[in-house]
Amino acid sequence: MSGRIYTTSFQGVAATVVQDIFELTAPSTGMFRILSAHLSQESDEADAQAEMLPLQWTRYATSGSGGSTPTENPHLVGNAATGVTTEANNTTQGGTPTVIWASGWNVQIPWIYQPSPQEYIWVPPSGIIVLEMPSAPADSLTLSGSVTYEEVD
Repeated sequence: MSGRIYTTSFQGVAATVVQDIFELTAPSTGMFRILSAHLSQESDEADAQAEMLPLQWTRYATSGSGGSTPTENPHLVGNAATGVTTEANNTTQGGTPTVIWASGWNVQIPWIYQPSPQEYIWVPPSGIIVLEMPSAPADSLTLSGSVTYEEVD
């Protein structure tokens, strides 16, 4: 099964509280799978405040709010606009969470999520998946991140 591949990103966002790094909502007529995600910070190099933060992929029943709506960019120029709705850095989380994958992030190095095909997270029609940071950092972090997904009809 193959479809259209898109990446959405944000740069230089100050994170001081618990937040949804990315929230992706599938269109009602299609589904998608997460191919990869990347997260880094540019403010705590060699800092005594460097820390380990939890990150997790969570399914939600309702959308969060308080963030931005970054642009989804197709990998193949000329592809149709994606039907997936993306939000970044929501500070109010959605409702009815179900954690499906959890990890930790040492903020001194970039965090990379690149699952094998057997581990892809599929999001059904109208489903919501969130990469969230469920604990606030000790001090403000300047974050940048990207998520790549494949949309199928």
